[in-house]
Amino acid sequence: MPNIKPNDIDKLIGQNLRYARRHRNVTQEKLAEELGITFQQVQKYEKGENKIFTSRLFKISQILNIPFGFFFLEGEKKPNEEFFKSSLKIASHYLRPTKEKLLN
Repeated sequence: MPNIKPNDIDKLIGQNLRYARRHRNVTQEKLAEELGITFQQVQKYEKGENKIFTSRLFKISQILNIPFGFFFLEGEKKPNEEFFKSSLKIASHYLRPTKEKLLN
């Protein structure tokens, strides 16, 4: 398998992961434990040194209770708790199973 170097998106995702993890008061060790990896791997993710598979990024969003799209936000101004709550409310509305969805 070829060695694929991380790019600017990987670094952005890593920075946003670090921000969200700290905002949620979760240690690297605790996140790593929940993911079944080492805390050193979490450090590499946060520094943008290693890429994060989509499935793992989705699991991280569930653990930290944040919207998946948060990892792709750019800019200095990061969302506050109200952003997280409103985004989760909207997402849960669309992800909630309905009879129509289950029958189709």
